Amino acid sequence: MRTIKFRKKHLSAFLFIALILIVSIGIGFSESIPSATSDFYVNDFADILSPETEQSIMSVAVPLAEKTGAQIVVVTIDFLEGQDIESYANKLFREWGIGDAKKNNGVLLLIAYEDRQSRIEVGYGLEGALNDAKTGRIQDDYLVGNFQAGDYNEGVLGTFLKLSEEVYKEYGLDADTLSNQNVYYLPSDEQSGDGKLTLGEILIGIIVVIFMILDILLNRGRITRFVLYTAARSASKGSRGGGGFRGGGGSSGGGGSSRSW
Repeated sequence: MRTIKFRKKHLSAFLFIALILIVSIGIGFSESIPSATSDFYVNDFADILSPETEQSIMSVAVPLAEKTGAQIVVVTIDFLEGQDIESYANKLFREWGIGDAKKNNGVLLLIAYEDRQSRIEVGYGLEGALNDAKTGRIQDDYLVGNFQAGDYNEGVLGTFLKLSEEVYKEYGLDADTLSNQNVYYLPSDEQSGDGKLTLGEILIGIIVVIFMILDILLNRGRITRFVLYTAARSASKGSRGGGGFRGGGGSSGGGGSSRSW
């Protein structure tokens, strides 16, 4: 009996350490996501955009959000730090709360400059207007060629204005001014597309479930309850503060597309 108790004790300790490591990995991933700037709608961490481009984005994004709650946010970073761009974009989208919390009508344009990758992430509320195929074509038409030529301002602004035009149309607003403003305008037809499930999220989920089952069987779920409580407290402390514009509490999940150049 002593041998059995000894083994159960050490197995419980192992489960506790393993779950702490999983939570630490999750927290570390969360901390790699930068905080939004006070402008919120344009966050040029890679320093590739001109002040004129940033002002043009703000002049369209702010009134659009005021009228509809839809938030189109541009973020440039240097590196993904080994993460895949889909997971990074999804995490940033949710942490910043892009879009209205009820309408889930946010759009994120993420540029990983040094990794030469881009992604458009879309909230559920706009997946009809911006399906996977359309967001891919928008990047092909406006972003990829300009970036290959080193025209980062043109690529970002053209992509942003085209996304804005589609959202304007979705809410029955006049999009002619955006079409005229977008000198890189290229009309495109709508096509349907399917969303993708992140492999990394699936694997982490499976590992967590296995540990939770073992903890429940061997330790009545004590470790699981402790870890979940700790994670919940960490999440509550991780809200983004500061002045200026802020997210509306929206979440992603409506699909999107990625490109490289």
